[in-house]
Amino acid sequence: MTILVIGGIAGVSLVSQVTDTTRRAQWNDRRIQDASHVMDRVTLWSRSRLLAALGQRRWPTATVDIQQLSPTLFRIRVQDPITRGDLLTTVVYRRLDAN
Repeated sequence: MTILVIGGIAGVSLVSQVTDTTRRAQWNDRRIQDASHVMDRVTLWSRSRLLAALGQRRWPTATVDIQQLSPTLFRIRVQDPITRGDLLTTVVYRRLDAN
């Protein structure tokens, strides 16, 4: 009887761990998916829009940090709003405006 109880407890513990791991993986997947949607929008911005948005801005699901690396290069980082860890990072080229 004791062996059955121990086996049952181990089975319940394993199911609990699998459920927790699955939930955590789904939550992380959702964060990356949200960050990807934000990155898709920001990478389409014009040079003037990127210049106007330099620095950090809070979005509902992420923090976006835009830095100008050179007159034509901008680094865009989408960060977790809680941990401030980078979720996605890219560098985009925007040519200088011809006047």
